[in-house]
Amino acid sequence: RRLRARLVDLELFYERDGTLRNERADDEAEATLARRACATAAGRASGLVRAAEASRIKDLPPTPVREAEDAEDPVPPIERARAAARAGIEAHLASLGPYEMQELSAALLQAMGYVTHVSPPGPDGGTDILALPDALGAGTPHIRAQVKHRTARARREEIAALRGILDPARETGLFISTGGFTCPARDEARRHGAPVTLMDRDDFVAQWIRHSADLPEPARARLRFVPVWFLDTRACLSRAAA
Repeated sequence: RRLRARLVDLELFYERDGTLRNERADDEAEATLARRACATAAGRASGLVRAAEASRIKDLPPTPVREAEDAEDPVPPIERARAAARAGIEAHLASLGPYEMQELSAALLQAMGYVTHVSPPGPDGGTDILALPDALGAGTPHIRAQVKHRTARARREEIAALRGILDPARETGLFISTGGFTCPARDEARRHGAPVTLMDRDDFVAQWIRHSADLPEPARARLRFVPVWFLDTRACLSRAAA
């Protein structure tokens, strides 16, 4: 009886043990399946994220190639500065009124050593400025100047009109035109007879800079130029290469 009872107990033990083992195996299998499912879902999510990121990057516009940093600038800094300075001077001169330009022209002649008489606004008989080499006007030549401050170029007829009022024995003409001159006007100025000197905007600026030290201060303050020094890199590179 005791032996039979022990056998029964052993059978129950193994039965329970097998059940427990089966339960543990089932739990482990379920855990494994759960882990695999999570890994699969994570992989799918990661793949979707990568696909979305790749699609977004594909839709982005291409990054421009900055060739300008590698290529040499075709316009040197000094040339850009000259162009900017020229544009600023032209804009400032264009903002002046006709009589202001006439007064600046008289100031330039004073810096050249002449005594000037400026005609008041209104009819001037063809003479805007009379410039004399001395205060008494005893010396020669006298300069009769006509000033045209406009965008249009001076015509041949205007040069001829100035020449027509000159006394060839003691007078010379000066025609200042910020708009420039037509070709026939330049031909007229070179024609034989009383001499007429032409001065366009660039000529005026060049003479203003040349005589700036002798200009009256009020005039210099109205049109003041400041020199700026640049390194001539092209010349330096040429010498280094040589």
